Amino acid sequence: MTRNLTTGVAPIARTLRLGQTTPWVPFPWALVETNWDFWGPLPYPDVDPRRTVIVDRYTRIGQDAAASVDGLLATLSVESVNSTATHPVNGVLNVATIFSVIMVPANSTLRSYLRHSNGCCG
Repeated sequence: MTRNLTTGVAPIARTLRLGQTTPWVPFPWALVETNWDFWGPLPYPDVDPRRTVIVDRYTRIGQDAAASVDGLLATLSVESVNSTATHPVNGVLNVATIFSVIMVPANSTLRSYLRHSNGCCG
């Protein structure tokens, strides 16, 4: 399940659960959440295309590979190419990421990956 939208006046329930799709997340077997709401297009696709990169990758590699621990780590590790201060992200991995954690409650898997970050923007 991924987050809900609330407004200043009254809450509007927008809950996405496994099995549901949107025009921007077209497969029912994964939830893709970034800083931008799942129920609409990306407001700044040139600045933060992480959702597009993830959806494209998952479509290419398929559910079995994408949903594995190694597949999740590989997706989280897609680095930006030719990033700049004004366009710091064109992959998935933020240059300021210190560590990533993958958890699978069904089999008690917990894997932590230390990133050797150089800090934001190089």
